[in-house]
Amino acid sequence: MREALFQVVESRHAGDRVHVTGRNCGADLQVGDVFSESSPWQSPSRTPVSLRVERILFYGNCMNQIGPGLTAELELSGSDAKLLTGHVELHGLMQSILGPLAVVGPGKSHMRRV
Repeated sequence: MREALFQVVESRHAGDRVHVTGRNCGADLQVGDVFSESSPWQSPSRTPVSLRVERILFYGNCMNQIGPGLTAELELSGSDAKLLTGHVELHGLMQSILGPLAVVGPGKSHMRRV
């Protein structure tokens, strides 16, 4: 199992999806992984959620996965997507087997440029 931790810096809601930018501070993440908990940054208090990774945008490319320490935009789906606001951490134990790293295609960010 892979222990996932993604620190969200910014989020933007789009219908039933939420786009978040931040840093992958845990194990590799891949499309299809599901986060099971959220918490304020560096807080021991966790809230159950179910948020599935639908897309990973990494420097203008849609990827099937990203490694630890990398920043990216994630597109998440799930009934708890509307609850994500502010700086939060997303946690989960991922059971899926990682395939080879691949660029899925070009992508466009849903975040505003600063």
